[in-house]
Amino acid sequence: IMWTYGPDLGTLMIVMVIFWAFNSMIYIFVVSITAGLLNSATRGSLTYLHQLPATGCSIDYNTQVI
Repeated sequence: IMWTYGPDLGTLMIVMVIFWAFNSMIYIFVVSITAGLLNSATRGSLTYLHQLPATGCSIDYNTQVI
């Protein structure tokens, strides 16, 4: 019974570790994407307010940031 239960426990541990690593990677990815989007959004709005007459420059800047 222990021989058939051992590999299942090991597989469960491996799956849990892979799942945890995958989740932490997705979490870090989502956090970095959200921070980058917030940063580019605030920067884009600031540059848009600064360069309100020259709208083309701010649009080019936004596309470069994203």
